Amino acid sequence: MEDLSVTYEAVPAYDISSVPPQTIRHGETLAFYVGPGTLTGDVNFSIVLEGTPVGSVDIDPVTGLLTYIPAPEDATEFQVILTAESGGESVSQVVDILPMPVLEDEQQVLGLVPDQPLPDPEDKAYIS
Repeated sequence: MEDLSVTYEAVPAYDISSVPPQTIRHGETLAFYVGPGTLTGDVNFSIVLEGTPVGSVDIDPVTGLLTYIPAPEDATEFQVILTAESGGESVSQVVDILPMPVLEDEQQVLGLVPDQPLPDPEDKAYIS
């Protein structure tokens, strides 16, 4: 019998009125659950985008799982209007999402080769 390895990553959950601004690096996936807040019964979730991300943005209308996979072209902040509806009532919130490129180490970008090891940021010996 083969060993099976499973990795669990917790997905945050927020009520619809308390979702904080989100930042996501290219190459990663943003995912969080949106709760219905004060709404009860069968709740339907939907989104409207303000801005034009190229990457995939989606919400599961039943579970409230929002996912965003940024495309390399996504470089500016955009807004997602989250809406939860139930029994003729609705609650909405605007959430700012900022995609960020993965930056290379500045020594590689600038082509610098240090002539000596960089100081340890915890070492106080070089401060006079």
